[in-house]
Amino acid sequence: MYVFDMMKNKWLSINKSTLSYDPEEWEYDTAGTHDIGYTKNYFYGSSGQSVENQKLYDASNPEKITGIINQPEEPDFEKPKFEFVEVDLKFNSLTVTWSVDSKSTPCYKYQIDVFIKSGLTYKNLYSFISHKPEQTKYVYESEFKGGDYQIRMSCVPISNAKQIAVEFRDRKL
Repeated sequence: MYVFDMMKNKWLSINKSTLSYDPEEWEYDTAGTHDIGYTKNYFYGSSGQSVENQKLYDASNPEKITGIINQPEEPDFEKPKFEFVEVDLKFNSLTVTWSVDSKSTPCYKYQIDVFIKSGLTYKNLYSFISHKPEQTKYVYESEFKGGDYQIRMSCVPISNAKQIAVEFRDRKL
């Protein structure tokens, strides 16, 4: 596990953690197995299999455990990479759908820029920025007239603003 310290602009290794399950006194349905632990290199947890005597099972299995694992000081993430970017441009809307490779570094900002061809260059019509790393779709409702459009989709990783992944899509109306 890692966290990114925005003040120090660096990853911090979290190699010690306490894992737990919800004990019965929290009034959640905690029936069944609860196996938590760690090895030399990772933490794990599983739950949900039925048991005959829940009280006996709970008494012989820990409700929490603290462990330390071996891991590098910084994660070995690849530069952000789009798995796909799809653009659907209609006269009344622009829909952009995307996915970032799961082995890429986590992204903290997505940006969509819409340009229209004006002479020999492209002029920026609209920009959208999202700080939601879970976002994978954006719909922009506007009136698009005929012309050549260019849509630029970019993502900025949490750890290095210089490592930007960019995809371009050209569309005509």
